Amino acid sequence: SDVLLLPNGDVAIADPGASRVLVIAFPTAQLRQVITIEGGAPTALACDSQGRTYIADPANRTIYRYDTLWRRDPSFPRGSADLDAPAFLASPMKASGFACNCAEDCGGSCGGACGDHATGPQAVIYTLNDGKIIGLDERGYRVAELDPAPLLLSPPALSFGQGGSLFFADPALPGHEPVKLTGLTLTGDGRIKD
Repeated sequence: SDVLLLPNGDVAIADPGASRVLVIAFPTAQLRQVITIEGGAPTALACDSQGRTYIADPANRTIYRYDTLWRRDPSFPRGSADLDAPAFLASPMKASGFACNCAEDCGGSCGGACGDHATGPQAVIYTLNDGKIIGLDERGYRVAELDPAPLLLSPPALSFGQGGSLFFADPALPGHEPVKLTGLTLTGDGRIKD
């Protein structure tokens, strides 16, 4: 299962045993939405830069995309995405229509004016699928396939401090002090301690 803090402050919880995703208001814990995944087992959640939520469902061999009002996008992903068992999801912090290689490293914000953009659309969501990282574009087509081995060599974002305190070092902000997650400690098996 997975837990995701949504851009509006709600919390989404993947519940694969019950084939559903629960959306809960934070901090009141009022149930806002139940997304039922027929015959599925939603295991991973992510949001893109537009606030859309992605749900990985390895049981149905797909990824679902929902808008901010929890309407499912039936055109995502395309059949040619050919997913076997998508697990784990990640979305770029800022998606654009281009993969940019310009000297300013603009991430595509120059709109192609620099003339040094890679061909083809950029991925809006990534998943680990059959040992490879697969990127899907805005239309749901497979646009990237990466070997995850080099990424496994980077330091973990979560670390422990004295007394079991948990710290988060945002990989998007290298060189910044890690954020202490006050009041959260983990047990030896990785669960949040009560």
